[in-house]
Amino acid sequence: MATMCNRSLITEADIRACLIERATAYAAKHGVSLSAIGIAAVGDSKFISRVRDGLGFNIKTYQRVIDWMAAEVSEAAE
Repeated sequence: MATMCNRSLITEADIRACLIERATAYAAKHGVSLSAIGIAAVGDSKFISRVRDGLGFNIKTYQRVIDWMAAEVSEAAE
């Protein structure tokens, strides 16, 4: 993700890759599926798989997933 911040232009592909990378890492670490993350974060079991498959998404939904994972990690640390 550091490379993304060092660029002058962040592309949809960068955002897509970041979401997939973070969701995959979260799923592996916490023993959950990508579908479970999608359901918990945005009420859509297929959201992350659609993003991975190259289908469209909006930045608000992306941010909801990122925020949900961050909140879950924060709560687990407490």
